Amino acid sequence: MVIKALYYILAVCGILAIFLLFQEPYFLDLAKSSVKLASIEMEDLKDFEIDDEVVRVVEAKKAYKYEKENRFEDVKMLYKKDNSTYLLKANKASHEGDIVRLKNDIVLTKDDGYEFNTDEAIYDMKSEILSGTQQFWASFKNSKVTGEGFVYNAKQKDIKITKVKAIYEMEDK
Repeated sequence: MVIKALYYILAVCGILAIFLLFQEPYFLDLAKSSVKLASIEMEDLKDFEIDDEVVRVVEAKKAYKYEKENRFEDVKMLYKKDNSTYLLKANKASHEGDIVRLKNDIVLTKDDGYEFNTDEAIYDMKSEILSGTQQFWASFKNSKVTGEGFVYNAKQKDIKITKVKAIYEMEDK
């Protein structure tokens, strides 16, 4: 009697095993999804570039390292170039290869009083070109320019504006 019960149990387990063998796992779709997980997450990041003196300091409240890109939140970059000091701030940034995409409240200031503001920009590190299609405003000394769309070439120190909306000149007080 015990042997018959054992055969029945083995037969039922065998049928279940064959049934499960031909079933598709329910979690198979999760493996195919486009969810990206960061391989490294950092908080209060500080990165220094030193060449006889500090050339660049990059700070971020949060940083994420993905397979092909890096993402940053609340970014500040202070750098020196051609005897000038620049400060670039953005709420969000992503870096992939030579391309840096900046988003939300981007501010570029220079030690001589130049200030530039926009909401979205792309910086090509290789060609040193900052460009964007969003509205912006820039001020220098007593002038203020507003417009939409720009290309700033840092090597040539040249800015091209696609749609100038207004130019203001203010008097000294």
